[in-house]
Amino acid sequence: MYKISFLAIAVFFITQLAKGQNFTNSDLNGSVAISAAPTGWQQVPNTDPASTASGSLQATSDICNTTGPSASAGILGTPYSGGTFVAGLHAEFSGSSSYHEGLMQTVSGLSVGTPYVIDFYQTVIKQSNALDPTGSWRVYVDNTLLATSTPSTSLLAYNATGQSWDNVSVAFTPTATSHTFKFLPYDDDANHLLGSSTSGGLRMGIDLITLGSTLPVELTTFTAKCEGGSAIVNWSTASERDCDYFVIEKSTNAENWSFVAKIQGNGTSSTAHNYAYQDNNLENEITYYRLKQIDLNGNKSTSDIVSIESCEINNQLMLYPNPASNQINLNVKANKDQQITIHILDLNGKTVAVQQGVSLFEGNNVVDMNIEDLDQAMYFLRIEVDGKVEVQKFTKVNP
Repeated sequence: MYKISFLAIAVFFITQLAKGQNFTNSDLNGSVAISAAPTGWQQVPNTDPASTASGSLQATSDICNTTGPSASAGILGTPYSGGTFVAGLHAEFSGSSSYHEGLMQTVSGLSVGTPYVIDFYQTVIKQSNALDPTGSWRVYVDNTLLATSTPSTSLLAYNATGQSWDNVSVAFTPTATSHTFKFLPYDDDANHLLGSSTSGGLRMGIDLITLGSTLPVELTTFTAKCEGGSAIVNWSTASERDCDYFVIEKSTNAENWSFVAKIQGNGTSSTAHNYAYQDNNLENEITYYRLKQIDLNGNKSTSDIVSIESCEINNQLMLYPNPASNQINLNVKANKDQQITIHILDLNGKTVAVQQGVSLFEGNNVVDMNIEDLDQAMYFLRIEVDGKVEVQKFTKVNP
């Protein structure tokens, strides 16, 4: 049987972007240029303890978009958000000079001892003589290394656009009301030499850097559980204010996140609302989920993380929900491609509904069956898969 592992939460705390406590120009918008920083940001100087740049010219990041600042050298790319992003090198030139191009900003008005989350997006950009396909960003608070992100990988050519961006979240608790946050690219192998090979110098991109404080809001539950070979994600709100929509994201390592679904919110409401989403696209491994709330002004908040273990189906038929009113969902495990017929029988064994020509593919399948026309009663569902008859009982209730 499959195993279930989820977090039960009585009251959630979610990461909410607080006005006056976010980065200035978090979207890194600016004029495309070599050796430039977006408005509100500074380049990390070569004299900074976190920098390994050998001189001031080797510590200058670049503002990029899909056309430049240098298409011929490959210093370009597709922003994650907004019109531009920042790219920086971590590399050496013939052993005589070292490049380390990052950016930094000082944020004031922080609440000492209150947990925050630094959230950003990263990708590997490359350039004509910096072809390393894998790299990270290091995050410093003042002169202390806070985290090194999980490496991103790109198989695109050095002069390509259309990069895939990975989301990174880093927890942080301030010890003062003002801190300087530094972001520097990090080559995770020993070869940093420009032009040496595909594992040489590294050029990384970064975009949409936000800082959120952890404040209590009216999200009362957020859970995930296995049901019939799928993950069912549920959450409830006691009230909502200017809530535009929710985004469900998932991950296999709790660091790099991918989009799952967008669910419309209820604007401003003082009544409780319950939400649910069924994720049928699962890997046979532990899966982490988190919830993002986006308000009407574009500000976002992020829930804690919940997880499930493998939802692999070991028996051939699972039926849910049960009881059901309008539709039942069948998870059917098949050993080969085939077509089946689904029979619904009453308690006397009489067939009351049939669905023929249902195509199954090898592996796990999800089949929906409409039961609106059935009377309120108990029924048996019967199928034959791989030569084996499977029967499950369910109850039809009126909506």
